[in-house]
Amino acid sequence: MKSGTSFFNPGLAKSLVKRFWPLMLTYQAVLLLSLPLQISSLTGQSWYAERLNYEILRLASEGVVYSALAALLIAMAMFSHLYNKRDCGLINSLPLRRETTWLTACLTGLLPLLLCPVLTWLLSLLLFAGNAHISAVALGTWLQCILLANLAFYGMAVFCAMLTGNILAVPALFLVLNLVAYGLEEIVRGILDRVVYGYSAGTMLFSWLSPLMYMLSNVKASDGLDGLDGPVFSSQVAFAELKGLPALTGYAIAGAVLLLLSLLLYRRRPMETAGDVLAVKPLRPIFRYGASLCAALLLPCVFVDAMDNRLAGLPMTLVLIALMLLGAAVGYYLAEMLLQKSFRVFRCRAWGILALWGALACLTLAWEFDLFGYERRIPAPEEIAQVLIPSDWHSSGNDDPEAIALYRQLHQRILDNKAHNEQRADKSNGRYIYLSYKLKDGSQLQRIYYVDSSKAWVDAGQSELPLAQQISQLDSSRRLANTPEVPITAQSILRCNADVACLDPNLPEDVGVSYEQTWISADQAWELYETCILPDMADSSLGTVWVYQDDSYYSLSSNITLSYLLTDPQRQDDAGVYREYFSITVTMDAKRTLAWLEENKGITAVPCGQIYSPTDVEYY
Repeated sequence: MKSGTSFFNPGLAKSLVKRFWPLMLTYQAVLLLSLPLQISSLTGQSWYAERLNYEILRLASEGVVYSALAALLIAMAMFSHLYNKRDCGLINSLPLRRETTWLTACLTGLLPLLLCPVLTWLLSLLLFAGNAHISAVALGTWLQCILLANLAFYGMAVFCAMLTGNILAVPALFLVLNLVAYGLEEIVRGILDRVVYGYSAGTMLFSWLSPLMYMLSNVKASDGLDGLDGPVFSSQVAFAELKGLPALTGYAIAGAVLLLLSLLLYRRRPMETAGDVLAVKPLRPIFRYGASLCAALLLPCVFVDAMDNRLAGLPMTLVLIALMLLGAAVGYYLAEMLLQKSFRVFRCRAWGILALWGALACLTLAWEFDLFGYERRIPAPEEIAQVLIPSDWHSSGNDDPEAIALYRQLHQRILDNKAHNEQRADKSNGRYIYLSYKLKDGSQLQRIYYVDSSKAWVDAGQSELPLAQQISQLDSSRRLANTPEVPITAQSILRCNADVACLDPNLPEDVGVSYEQTWISADQAWELYETCILPDMADSSLGTVWVYQDDSYYSLSSNITLSYLLTDPQRQDDAGVYREYFSITVTMDAKRTLAWLEENKGITAVPCGQIYSPTDVEYY
C-alpha cells in the first residue's frame, strides 16, 4: 500500500518547541506587560479615563518593534540547523522531504506569533469587560495590528534566514531589508544637497521599501484630546484611531509572499553552504556591488559633516568623489572577504569596481555642472499658476502677475549670486529662502537656498532679500498673509491674547526683554477685528510681512502681537477638532487698533526699535 505524503512532522515540531519554549514564553510575557498590565495601571487615574483607548492603540504602534524583534529571533531559532554543518547534516539524514522540514519549522515558529497576541487579547477583554472607557474595538484593533506586523516581519525574517548560512548574518540581512532603502535615500539626498545648488528633497519617495522605518513613521495612534489645552477644550470627547493599518496589511501580504519564496529557496538550497555568509550563489554579485555602493555613499556623509561646511562648489564635489571612490573600494573588498572567508582578495580582478567608480564620478560631476538642468530651471510665466510668498512662515499661493514676475526675478538673482552664496567667507551670516511654484499642469517646483544675509551685503544692493521683501509687501501678498484658512467670524473665535514685549531691568543685559500677556474675550476679539483691524489693514501698513528686519521694520512695527485662536466645527484633523492660530503684529500707524487696545486693555504701544536692538552684522 502506498504511503501518503506528510507536510508536517509532529516529532520535529515537538523537538523545536522543547528547545525554544523560553523564547516563546518571553514574547508572551512582553505582550502581557505591554497591554493588560500597563493599561491596568492607568485605569485608576482619572486623567486617563478618556484616553484609555488611545493608550491601547499607542501600545499597538509601539508593539511593531516587539513584533520585529520576536519574529527575527523565532525565525533564527526555527532554522538554526542551517548554520551548523553538523545540525544541517543531522536533519537532512531524517526521512523527511525538504518541504516537510521547512513547513514544520515555519509553522512551529509562526504559531506563537499568532497565538500569543490572541491570548493577550482574550485576557484583556476579560480584564476590562466592566470598564466603560475601554472599547472592544480598540482592543480588536490592537490585535489586528500585532498579528499583521508579526506576519510581515516573520516572512521577512524567514526569507533572510534562507539567504545565508551564518546565523550572525541573519539579523544583518533583516536590518538591511528593513532599513537600507530609507537610509540610502537619506544619504543620496544629503549628497545632492551638497552638490546641487537649491536642491529641495521634498517627501521621501522610497521609504515604503524599508518596512520597519515606514511602520514606525506611519502606524500611529491619534486622540481627540492630543495636543489640545486650556479650558476651551475641556468638554471635548476623545476618540481614538490607529493610522497606517492599510499599509500594515500590505506588508503582511508581502510577508506571506516572502514565505512562499523562502520555501522555493529552501528546496534548492545547497546544504553544504552552512557557515557561508551568503548561501545563494547567484546573489553574490549583488552582495558585492550592493555593499560597494552603500559604502561609497556612506563614507562621504561621515567625513563631509565633520568638515563643518568649509568647502562648497566644485572643490566640495571633488572631495565627495574621492571619498566615494575610496568607499566603493572598501565596501567591495570587505564584501569579498566575507564571501571568500579570507583576507587574500586583493589580487582578484575587479572590473566591476572600475565601472562603478566611473558611474559614480560621472553622475556626481553631471549634477555639479547641472547637465540635467535642475539648477538653472526657472518656469516660464505661462507655466506658473501660483507662487508661494517667500517668507519663513507663510505659504499661501499668489497668482498676481506682478508677484509672479518679481518671483522669477528673485529666482534669477539667487542663481546669479550662486558663487557668492557658496563661497562667502563668513558662513554664519545667512538664512534660507524657500521658493515654490505651483504649475498649471498640477506639479510643483521647489527650491531651497541658503543666502548671505549680512548687513554689508544687503546694503550693497546685491542681495536677494530686498526683492523677497518687495514680493511679500505687495497688496496681493498682504491680503493672502492676513487671510487665515478658517474665516474670522464671531463664531470661529475661541480666544485671543495680546503679547506685549517690554524691557525688564531685572533680566540679564543680553536678554533684557520680557513678555506680558493680556487675554481678550471672544466677543471683544471679534469687535476688535471687525471695527479696527480690518479698516486699519485697508488704510495703513497693518498686516505688513517683513522678510527681513530693516530700519523701516524697527520704526514701523510695535511691541504688540495679537494672536487669534480659531476653530471650524465643520472640519476635523488628527486631533479631532480643526483649529488655527492667526497672528498679526500691530504697526504704529494702525490708529484704530492702537486706540482700542489702550482704551479697553490699557496697552500702550511703542516702536519695537525701543525694545529690540538691531544687529550691526546681519539682517534677520
